[in-house]
Amino acid sequence: PIYGRIKTEKADNFWLVAPLFRYMTSEEQWIVHAPWPFIQMADGEMRKRIVWPLYGKKSLGTLTRQYFLWPFIWNNQTKYARHIQHRRYALPFFAYQSDIVTKETEKYEVGDASSRYWKIWPLMSWERKHGNTRLRTLELWPLRNTLGVERNWAPWWTLYRRMNTGGEVGHHVLWGLYRQTKTPERFEWSLLKGFAGYKKTQNSRRYRFLFMWFGEEEQP
Repeated sequence: PIYGRIKTEKADNFWLVAPLFRYMTSEEQWIVHAPWPFIQMADGEMRKRIVWPLYGKKSLGTLTRQYFLWPFIWNNQTKYARHIQHRRYALPFFAYQSDIVTKETEKYEVGDASSRYWKIWPLMSWERKHGNTRLRTLELWPLRNTLGVERNWAPWWTLYRRMNTGGEVGHHVLWGLYRQTKTPERFEWSLLKGFAGYKKTQNSRRYRFLFMWFGEEEQP
């Protein structure tokens, strides 16, 4: 393992005390490890600058990954046909993601964010997608949208949730003990699963107490 060289028509490789020291050159690419994994340099189809664990950046194709103080702080970028996705992390406490439009559509101009998401763990998260938004606290699970956790566990530690879906704004406090819904045509709230409540529409107002409704119902 002390020294080696492999030369082909496409590339010339040298290594010393593999895999610590390496030098590779070709028409499209050159790579230097001096020593690996602490110092890594590359230019060509793949571009790499790494001084591990302080700093690192690697670009290949549509993906760029960058870190500071590995593995805690990350800044990643992925290019798609119509948008660029940015992801930033300060593990495990902060996560951020945005999708920035690069080709104009019916809903978005170039530079608009079609979606955004951030989480401050374990306090709260906020998300906007397709014009709908959600704010939630607490957020005890550090990952995003894990299906089993969202279905079975997240409702237990969610103290407050605010959702705006198609113009309908809903508030849920303390596992639904207080609920409030508001639309341009309707306003409604409920306390203790219907122990007390209120509902207002354009043509009626109704009150609820001891699980019983009072007031005139809206006529069809």
